[in-house]
Amino acid sequence: MHILLTGGFGFLGAHLAEQLAKDPDNRIHVVDDLSSAPLPLEAVLRELGPPANLTYSVDDAQRACRELEDVRFDQIYHLASMVGPAGILAFGGAIAASILSQVVAVAELALRHDARLVYVSSSEVYGGGENGYCSERTPKAVPEKITPRLEYALGKLAAETALVNLCTARDLNACIVRPFNVSGPRQSGRGGFVLPRFIGQALDGL
Repeated sequence: MHILLTGGFGFLGAHLAEQLAKDPDNRIHVVDDLSSAPLPLEAVLRELGPPANLTYSVDDAQRACRELEDVRFDQIYHLASMVGPAGILAFGGAIAASILSQVVAVAELALRHDARLVYVSSSEVYGGGENGYCSERTPKAVPEKITPRLEYALGKLAAETALVNLCTARDLNACIVRPFNVSGPRQSGRGGFVLPRFIGQALDGL
């Protein structure tokens, strides 16, 4: 199985790379520009091994898809994205465009080679849900206050919408995942994630 994993050195991506690499029949190529990586690349590779069946390139996902257009992939996992309630603040005005352009590039690559695409979106698309409960049938409401967080949520929702339409119009084989609050080893508090910040403060005796 030849697998493309974008954002594979981020928190979720590195754990997914680790699991995929356990199957010796898999060949995994990671693309990551390291903009949201919780650890330096050397530390991530040290944690991963790195496995013999894993290759990587430090690059933007959209540009990498153009460079890899002739490479045949069976599966594509798209996790590349700016992340974190604090991590996105500096990118206001460019967040939605970045998310959507990368998703379109990845989807085109998947269509070209009839690859299975898994897109990792965000629970932010629910906008808080209804009374804290989020269902796939919950209407997506846009609040009046414009913030980078809203732009992030709408960018993710626009990307989801594009993928669903491509599934209908062009038979794209895709699945969308919306993680909620996740935490674990190798997660950094730099993006504004609460649990690793609490743990870091406890270890520092604060």
